[in-house]
Amino acid sequence: MLELRNLTIQLDREDRYLVKDLTLSLAAGEKAVLMGEEGNGKSTLLKAILHQAGWCTVTGDIRLEGPVGCLSQFPSFDGTLADLFDGLPVWNYTDVLTELGIEYGRLFSSQPFSTLSGGEKVRYFLLSLLMQDPDILLLDEPGNDLDIETLDWLERFLLLCPQTVLFVSHDETLIEHVHPTILHLEQLHRKSLPRITRSS
Repeated sequence: MLELRNLTIQLDREDRYLVKDLTLSLAAGEKAVLMGEEGNGKSTLLKAILHQAGWCTVTGDIRLEGPVGCLSQFPSFDGTLADLFDGLPVWNYTDVLTELGIEYGRLFSSQPFSTLSGGEKVRYFLLSLLMQDPDILLLDEPGNDLDIETLDWLERFLLLCPQTVLFVSHDETLIEHVHPTILHLEQLHRKSLPRITRSS
């Protein structure tokens, strides 16, 4: 479960609000997507939920029940693929590996994560998150750089997974198929007034 109550995010250097008095509750299995123009605070909102938005003043109540998995817009990891999957139950995910087109042996590779392509970084990092069995997933542009087959898998996963999911996306097809609650972030009056419109 993810619950936000009266969440307000203010940019310290610019002295303006990205989010004001946001209240949101997502139960297990519920999905919501953050939409809006660049700079309207979508990624910052995810970081604020994780208490990682040090450049902002964040107030309000944030409640996360259970372990959280987070996929950043540009996944990074300082180590090899073998390091990324070290200690994880990879043998339980052979079906997912097949669906993602990943060879089992590559999970034990000495290839540095930093040398992967953008799409590969998303696939491998997301796979490592799933193996950690989180209850809540915060995903920033999970469809970035993915091929058509992997995007199809992502759609099915988001639609059927038991986790609470809050994600950022501009992919209208993905959103249409997953049918999450939509939170549209806007900045009005020359970026002086934030507004969040909710629809489903």
